Amino acid sequence: MSDEEIRQKTIQMRNGDMRMSRDREYWTDEEKEILGREYKNGTSINEIALMLNRSESAVHQKIEQQGLCVRNPFSMRKRSDSKKERKCLCETCTCDRALCPRCKVYETILEDM
Repeated sequence: MSDEEIRQKTIQMRNGDMRMSRDREYWTDEEKEILGREYKNGTSINEIALMLNRSESAVHQKIEQQGLCVRNPFSMRKRSDSKKERKCLCETCTCDRALCPRCKVYETILEDM
């Protein structure tokens, strides 16, 4: 497969225009061997995905499961603190609307309508 074909198929795969035929199916031992061999040879994840008719995320997940690559725990997104005071304009706003400057502005806009 040429570089241009790989590029086009990768775009189709990522846009959802192309359904991978092996999605949501169990991995065979042969597929696991191909995955390990190709990953160790330096083949990119999107090329392996196209080769095995799997999504890139499925290939990446299987690589982690097989212990070929370990996710960096420090690269994960920081979770927001759920105890922080919410300052939104929706009906579920937890702040006092009388004291919230954002809500006052919102109410003035509604009155002008």
